[in-house]
Amino acid sequence: IAKKFAKYLMRKDSIFLERKRAVIKAIGETRDPTYIPELVSSLWAAGTYGEAREALVALADKAAPLLIDTLKETDDYSVRMKILDTLKRMSDKAIPEILRLLQAKEWYARRNGIFILGELKAESAVDNIGAMITEEIAQIQLEVVSSLNKIGGRRSVAYIKKALNSKYPHVTLEAMKCLDPEEFKHKLPTVLLWLKRQKTIPNETDEQFRTSVIEAIAKSKEESVVNALTAIVKERALFKRNLLIPAKQAALTALAQIGTPKAMQTLQKAANSRNHFIAATAQDVLQRLTAAAEETSA
Repeated sequence: IAKKFAKYLMRKDSIFLERKRAVIKAIGETRDPTYIPELVSSLWAAGTYGEAREALVALADKAAPLLIDTLKETDDYSVRMKILDTLKRMSDKAIPEILRLLQAKEWYARRNGIFILGELKAESAVDNIGAMITEEIAQIQLEVVSSLNKIGGRRSVAYIKKALNSKYPHVTLEAMKCLDPEEFKHKLPTVLLWLKRQKTIPNETDEQFRTSVIEAIAKSKEESVVNALTAIVKERALFKRNLLIPAKQAALTALAQIGTPKAMQTLQKAANSRNHFIAATAQDVLQRLTAAAEETSA
């Protein structure tokens, strides 16, 4: 039987696909670890992904080490995603092996390990993940914040707070989105400085960043940010003025989210602006507010 299994697993002809699927399913049911390498290869073979994944999940204890090693060695996005999906389905059984990824030499392997632990909501790994917030690579810090937010709990929040002091602004903003306003309130004066335009002519990358800053500070509901948002609504540019549109839209929406008397007064003034775009956007925001209030009261 073993020889027949091996024969069908090696077949690439489409006419043998159904038999190959049946063989893979049988291996999963018998939990025979002999064919784990072939099962891993079957993850990206045509037509056998689902069966190979389920068989590997059934063999989680013995299959996880090879999956981890394969994940570290491959640069192929599709292959990585299939391995990550398989490891996620192994749940707690794979955690000891996934923790090995956090020590990998390759930064993307460490990031993948953090991602999987977050998807598994592995509370037992919070300290292991949190320790990675000191990594020098921005992508890893971002994944740490995201994964800890998925896991939740006081310990996760404590590590996310540390990310507020990251040298990477995008990491700080991501941390703000995951925390309660009181937990990042002290960071607002620094973050508001990031809203100032660095160039006379708008730059698409800079404007995307400013928009993400606005989205983060909107959560604060602090009246201290209203002046900065008002300034963005009033900004002008001689060239590439269309690049300012996303930031202006975000600022008007943020004023509605803050909802203080000063913020609402600014929004009402914007709705009467001579600038047709500003007026139309502000009116749309106010209409959505009214509709939401009516739906809540109903």
